[in-house]
Amino acid sequence: MSSASLPNDPLWVRANTLFSTDNEQADIALVGIPAHESSISPTQAHLTPQAVRSALARYSTFSTSSSVDLQGNSFIDLGDIASPDGVDGLKRVNNALSRVLLNNQLLIALG
Repeated sequence: MSSASLPNDPLWVRANTLFSTDNEQADIALVGIPAHESSISPTQAHLTPQAVRSALARYSTFSTSSSVDLQGNSFIDLGDIASPDGVDGLKRVNNALSRVLLNNQLLIALG
């Protein structure tokens, strides 16, 4: 079942709807690090950030076990860091994440 065919329930807010891409500052920032070239085995690990983003459509913003709703926070998806593999890629990742940490309270890195 693709995200497009998931039922729509206005009382069950999907986690993927929380993320904005309009600014650079939020309570929680999401960044993809699609590294795979330096893996010791051939993988499709570079697809992980997008797979996680797609999976968020299947989760609610509310946690029944802790009675916490994430809707009260601001979220931003800053996309993927280009070519994160190797020495130059590590520098790009470090530079990008340093900037993200200055503007956001929590960083979630997908990779």
